[in-house]
Amino acid sequence: MRPVSRKTREGAGFLLTEVEILDCLGTSLMLAADRCKQIAQQPRSARNFTEMRASLKLAEGAARQAAHWRGDIRWLRPAIYLEQAHQLARTWLHRPSVESKKLFTGLSSALLQMAKDLLRLENMATGSSGLILTPYSGSNPLSKIAGKTRIPVGLHLPAGA
Repeated sequence: MRPVSRKTREGAGFLLTEVEILDCLGTSLMLAADRCKQIAQQPRSARNFTEMRASLKLAEGAARQAAHWRGDIRWLRPAIYLEQAHQLARTWLHRPSVESKKLFTGLSSALLQMAKDLLRLENMATGSSGLILTPYSGSNPLSKIAGKTRIPVGLHLPAGA
């Protein structure tokens, strides 16, 4: 169990601790991975897909909040990956096949790996104080399961920005 931090930041009328944000992120990733396994077994289950979607969105929001809380841009890349996973899963669900079952099983494994990577990032010493603007060093977990589907990642800034 993580030690409870009493430092809080004010949001839109409520307070969240860093521990609550990171706990929400880990729990949501585990729930989404579990739902992916269930969808692979029963692709017609709308309840499982709805719960997986909700878990992915919650994990994405928690990753964005972690980036803001810690002042560390490395937490934003996983949030982008989670949004892409959500979009890909919707595509796979509309084309149920043997391959889509494999893709949901692969997504489950990728989400579990992402949870492990983010736990390591959470506990890793940064060696600096202040904002951290170095990119996320983990690989895109979706690239392994998407096959030849090209997945654009990264932020595109306008020229001169």
